[in-house]
Order: sequence, then C-alpha cells, then structure tokens
Amino acid sequence: MKPLTIPDAQRVVKEVQREIEKSKDCRYIRRLHGILLVAQGTSCPQVARQLGRGARTVQLWVRTFKEEGLSGLKDKSRPGRPPRLTEEQMAQIGQALRSTPMEYGLNGYLWDGKTLSAFILKEFGIQLGVRQCQRVFHKLGFRYRKPRPLIAGTDPAVKKEFKKDLLEMEINPNIEVWILDEAFFKLFGTTCKMWVPPEDSDPSVLHNPGREHVKYFGAVRLRDGKFVYMKIDGTFNGDNFFTFLKYLRKITARSSKKTVIVLDRAPYHRAKVHKKWRHKCRKKFCLKFLPPRSPELSPIEECGNIHEGNVHTTDIFPPLRI
Repeated sequence: MKPLTIPDAQRVVKEVQREIEKSKDCRYIRRLHGILLVAQGTSCPQVARQLGRGARTVQLWVRTFKEEGLSGLKDKSRPGRPPRLTEEQMAQIGQALRSTPMEYGLNGYLWDGKTLSAFILKEFGIQLGVRQCQRVFHKLGFRYRKPRPLIAGTDPAVKKEFKKDLLEMEINPNIEVWILDEAFFKLFGTTCKMWVPPEDSDPSVLHNPGREHVKYFGAVRLRDGKFVYMKIDGTFNGDNFFTFLKYLRKITARSSKKTVIVLDRAPYHRAKVHKKWRHKCRKKFCLKFLPPRSPELSPIEECGNIHEGNVHTTDIFPPLRI
C-alpha cells in the first residue's frame, strides 16, 4: 500500500502547530499531533506506534483531514439518550416541588430523591432512580442547603395590614404615634486575651453569678424621635408599667393631638390594674398592640443606648421611620 502523505506539508505544519497551541481538547490535540508527524514525513504505522493508536486510526485521521480540513478532526456533537421527561412534565414537577408531598398523597413534609421518584412514577408512570431525581432538582435550579430556623409568627396578611395602619397613623396630622417597649441590661465582666499554659486546651474564665443589671421602660415618639424612659426596680409588672403610662400620659397631654402607643402583648401591658384607666383615656390616649409574635414590627427595637436614671425625656435619638 502506498504510504499516505499530506500535500503542502510546510503550510500544514505551521497551521497545525498554531491549532495545538490554542486548543484545550486532548482528543483533538492527539489527532493534530498525528497529522503534524505525517506532514513532517513520518509514516502512519510509525505515528501509530508513537501515539499508541492503531495504524488504521491514523490513516483515517489523514483522510478526514484531506477531505474536511481541521474541522473534520474535532469530535462531532452527540445527541445522547433522549430525556425521559418532557419540558411540560418538568414544569409540572417544578410546580409540585414548591408544595408539600402530602398535597399529592405522599408521605413526609419535605422533598427528597425517594419522594420525587415516587411522585414521578405516580403522576407520569416513569421510573427514575434516586440519583436521577437528584439531577432533576439541579436542572430545576434547586440547591441542597440547610435552611435557617425561623420562629412561626403571625399571618403575613395581618402584619401587612398592621404596617398599613401604622403608616396611616404616622402621616395623620391629628395623631402622635409613640413606640413603647422595655429592656433588661446585664453587666458582664470583660474577657481579654491572656497567656494560657499549653496543657489547657480549652481555657475559660469564671464569672460571678450575681451579675448586676438594670431594667427600663422606654417610649419613642415616631415623628421626631423624642425619647422617654424610666428605670424599674424589681420585676416588670402591671403596677410599675401603670406608673410609666401615667407619666407618659402627663407628657403627651400637652399636645392637642391624639396619642397612640404601639407596644407588644406582654401580660403587664394588658393588666387589669390599669384597664379601667386606659378605657377612660382612650379618646386622647390609647394603646395599639402589635400582632402576636411580631416584635420585628416595632421600630423601638433599633434603640439600645439608655443612660441610668429615674424618669427622663431626651431628644438625642434621630427621627424613626417605618
């Protein structure tokens, strides 16, 4: 058999060398090396021995190069096995995964590979393995993450309605909105860096169990940030909260506007000891309670710096907005 050669070998050598430098496909580069060696005068059997391929394979590379050029040496796209799930079925799966398995008659509250496999078999009659179902999660853009725990709260619609009411009261020129809450501050010892012996793998410092602490009731006027607070001795209860309410009523009575106090549903905020008094003052001074388990709706949560004292008013806080 007449040995295969490549015409215009010098031009081909330079072209192939440039292609080798810029290509990252190892299979394509191996074929380019074979063409390069043949163009430099090496026979196909010798090239085959150097590259560890069959002589017929190298001859096929050369013939393909003569007919199609460099593009003929690249791997053609392979369609592979057709997907077993259609685009419409994938869309239905994506919608189902945003619900719970129990809504489709399956066991469990969370989706996993086994649950999804059972769902696909039940809905479409297609048997997929667990690993295949995990690939379905990835194709639909799902990520495998550990969720952050969140305490159950009030219905979002109730929270939205409360925010709307609070905003309407804020912009009402005849209403002054105050946000009220209490705080408990403990005095902790300061821990600093220190030299620890090598045998102490877990250094620790004991703190005195009798830590000092202070307690305060506080209220912020939403319009301009005016702050009123009172130090409490003992525990928070209906009596000392009643004292603070009366003082706050005394301050707000100077204004001709109606005062609305926004606060949470702590038991002493709704104690019987001041229920009649609140009912008597409701036309000019009333309490509006937050929805249950919704402390994040109170703007006073942003305040944290309170100086020790008895009862004070100050204007050091900037205006708060919802």
